[in-house]
Amino acid sequence: MFRENIIKDKLDEVLRARVKISRRQNMEDKLVQAGFNISFTEFVMISILTGIVMGIILGSLMTNPFLGVLFVIFGFLTPYQVVMFARNRRTGLLEKQVGAFMQMVIKRYENTRDMQRALEMTAKEFKGEEPIGTEIDKTVLEIELGVPTVEALENMAKRTNNQYLERFAAYYEVASEVGTDDLRRNLLTQAYNQYEENRQLKRELRKEISEPVRNAYIMLVSVPVFAAYQMAINNDYISFMTKTTTGRIGTTAIIGTLVLVVWFINSKTDAPLD
Repeated sequence: MFRENIIKDKLDEVLRARVKISRRQNMEDKLVQAGFNISFTEFVMISILTGIVMGIILGSLMTNPFLGVLFVIFGFLTPYQVVMFARNRRTGLLEKQVGAFMQMVIKRYENTRDMQRALEMTAKEFKGEEPIGTEIDKTVLEIELGVPTVEALENMAKRTNNQYLERFAAYYEVASEVGTDDLRRNLLTQAYNQYEENRQLKRELRKEISEPVRNAYIMLVSVPVFAAYQMAINNDYISFMTKTTTGRIGTTAIIGTLVLVVWFINSKTDAPLD
């Protein structure tokens, strides 16, 4: 543990000197949005270790130095893809829950005129509903620890990567300074109405992109199916692909293409629609 801390501290110094603060912060925001409680330096350490391990193991198993080099690169990038997959999945779940959350908070705020109280009451309703339940609890805890309510709501919007929660926080800041109940209700309801309009629009957009998504998955599945077919009809196929230079280069190119398709699906087609 002592050696690991020394390595971590030295790597942290190097990263602070060579990586822009904005890039570090952007990655740490993605880690939080994915539900991972680790720092940028720890993420880089995991990426380096994954690259080395995957390169050595897969290169040795396949007796393919080209594949080993390829998987050092892909192994280094794998943790980022895992983070983005988890982030996309988590923000997608949150997006489905945000509307009900805003609606409940608005109604309770209208009755109590106390946002902290409204959030506490809503937190009880969402107990066990993840991931929104945890995010509400964090927001309530921040307010109890002295963080201004507007800032706590902004932090929640940042953690959930939801633009309508961000607008909700901004509208609340204005609403808390407005004297009349009607204006407060109208301002807060605006964020919810915009969320609903956006949800309907995204439903239509998902229909439009369903075909390229399906094609991407077909392409991904077709490659191993074709490889299995070749192994079934040609006894020398495995030997050629793993022991000859041409076969090793071909295997590297095929696997590289598969990884790129996975990246495309993960980063483009499965990403939240903004």
